[in-house]
Amino acid sequence: MLIAYENHPLDRVKLSAFYIFCRIVGHRKQRASVRNIGVLHEGTVASEMMRVVRCYGEQEGIVRRLSWRALVALSGPALPAEVRHSLDQRILAGERISLSRIAEAHRGHS
Repeated sequence: MLIAYENHPLDRVKLSAFYIFCRIVGHRKQRASVRNIGVLHEGTVASEMMRVVRCYGEQEGIVRRLSWRALVALSGPALPAEVRHSLDQRILAGERISLSRIAEAHRGHS
């Protein structure tokens, strides 16, 4: 059934968002983060999910290594592209990047 939707760009984005959500829920230590998402306004969560999917929908190596909050921060519009790229490379190289390290890199760039 999902294959029928693959050719439509918006459906690919929805499938990617669902994929990312499933991957995050699958991480036992991150389930609490996903539960905390429920307290936010649905529109905020939807916009965060879409932003994360646009940035990392096809980069499983990054999605698997970060918490939901870190993915949201890393895909945020306030983070300069060169800082994001640098952090992406460090994550893919196996470095553990936390939410506080993302904030620190952002402050260090300003």
